[in-house]
Amino acid sequence: MIKSPRKIRNFLIQPGYQLKFSLYFVVSGMALLGVMIAVVFYKLKSLSDVVSRSGALDIKAQNMLNDLIFDVTWISLAAFAGFALIVFVYSIVISHRIVGPTVAICAYIEELKKGNFDAKRTLRKYDELHQIMDSLQDFALKLKAEKKV
Repeated sequence: MIKSPRKIRNFLIQPGYQLKFSLYFVVSGMALLGVMIAVVFYKLKSLSDVVSRSGALDIKAQNMLNDLIFDVTWISLAAFAGFALIVFVYSIVISHRIVGPTVAICAYIEELKKGNFDAKRTLRKYDELHQIMDSLQDFALKLKAEKKV
């Protein structure tokens, strides 16, 4: 059996559920990261104000300090965007490992309802819900044995 290559669209089996699941991860992660970045900027601004008020730095040094704060701002925004992208992709993959087996289990149950107790469904190695599928397969064997009696 030749395995077909995975396509991106195959990862969104139930887009409504998977995107909502991903949104929860992204929003909570972004909120945490946003608070952290806000605290860093507050402290940098406080440092800049203290240095400006003390008069210990000339204009050139103050401009260098402002440039550094600007650089930290852009690096933080890039980290913020990168973090959001990584969390989104990771949560899609994780939700796929839950939704995919759910679809397979529902299809297996439909086969059992039709009386097809010999139907075979397997889950992928890294999928979740193996215990449920195993229990359903045991149940199918029991139903098949009872039907023969």
